[in-house]
Amino acid sequence: MPLQPELKQKPGHFEIDTIFGKDQKSFLLTLVDKALKTVIIRKLSNKRAETVVAAFRNIAANTLCEFIARPYHS
Repeated sequence: MPLQPELKQKPGHFEIDTIFGKDQKSFLLTLVDKALKTVIIRKLSNKRAETVVAAFRNIAANTLCEFIARPYHS
């Protein structure tokens, strides 16, 4: 289901995806905020759900707080 157009204009709405390398030996987790034109990329050790969730939680705890503290959220 494509993102609704109004969500693309609101900061904090991330599109999340995984990218697998050749022969599925390397893995990336990507988060894209189209409103802020921001991309966050993390290398994953494997493609297991537990690994992806742990990486997302780490990003949310350590990185996304920076976006939430911006003035337009106040």
